[in-house]
Amino acid sequence: MKEIRLICAALALGLASTAWAASDSKATLTNFQFASTDLAPNDGIPPYFVWTAGFTGTTAYVTEGYGHWETSTGNGGYNVYIPAGTTASNAHAWASAKTTGFGVVSPSFTAEGQSFGDPGNADYRANASLVNGPWWYDGSSLTVAPFTSVTISAVVTLEAHDTIGMTDSSFEYAAAFAALQFQGAGSDGSGTQKSRQDLTISQTAPGLLTQTALLSVTFENLTSSPMVATFSAQAGVMGTANIAAVPEASGAAMLLLGLGGLAAMGRRRKAV
Repeated sequence: MKEIRLICAALALGLASTAWAASDSKATLTNFQFASTDLAPNDGIPPYFVWTAGFTGTTAYVTEGYGHWETSTGNGGYNVYIPAGTTASNAHAWASAKTTGFGVVSPSFTAEGQSFGDPGNADYRANASLVNGPWWYDGSSLTVAPFTSVTISAVVTLEAHDTIGMTDSSFEYAAAFAALQFQGAGSDGSGTQKSRQDLTISQTAPGLLTQTALLSVTFENLTSSPMVATFSAQAGVMGTANIAAVPEASGAAMLLLGLGGLAAMGRRRKAV
């Protein structure tokens, strides 16, 4: 009787023990620097730029089991100086995005999230942006003085982590990205000019991947009139953890042990 109980316990452990997977990532934009340069020092017009439109915006999305995305959105209002933040979560994923806005000494944009399967499927996405419309790349608007160049830079730090990665029984993916962009009329008033820098990392193997870099963009006004430029900043993450109900190595060993025990008991009874 004791043998039967031990064999049943081994079978139960083997069937119940399934692999566990988690995906998480984080993106931050910090240490913003703003610099204006006088391209015509003798014209008597000081270099300057002024924010004229735009707002801070954050979005967070999570889903599980191939269901509908649960979305949470937070806007700072039509002012680039107002902070914004939002969070979305369910039983198998969470996502968060926040920004301090440019009304503080050290502005920052942060997006992070995590999903895990045990087994199951869950996804997350999050974005923290400086925007002026329904899409982050619409950007905020600023007015640049005549014969002035404006440079905005920020330090980006990205992290992406997987516990299992991509295997025969799991699909685990983590990504983080950030971007700065200037866009507007050409420096002489004709055509267009665009200055963009971005950084993206993605992880599909077990372990942590990190990267830090300085992003910098510049807009030039070489005309004698003020010029409107569009500036965008974004930090974002996305990831998924999708794992099938397949026993992991230790669980499979217990399952085989239990089946072996049942076979041995069967042979013993036949011999009797």
